[in-house]
Amino acid sequence: MENFQSNLFSLIILNMKFPKLKGIQLCQEIRKRDKKVRVCFITDGEMYYGVNTDIFNSLDEDSFIRKPINYDYLLERLGKIIRYAK
Repeated sequence: MENFQSNLFSLIILNMKFPKLKGIQLCQEIRKRDKKVRVCFITDGEMYYGVNTDIFNSLDEDSFIRKPINYDYLLERLGKIIRYAK
């Protein structure tokens, strides 16, 4: 978070798991500073059932990309997220 500045980024790519923090928690902190930035999660398939947050519930299926990632597929998905975000 110390490197994040509002209105500087169009898209943030986050892992779902970090050593000390869940990706959804980091997303919540980012959204407190910048509500317009789009967020994409890279995941190895783990799901966060039971997570009941406005941030998580506002994300659509395209906001989640499963590992392993093909480079062309990643670029295609990120382009779609940027163009068609809510």
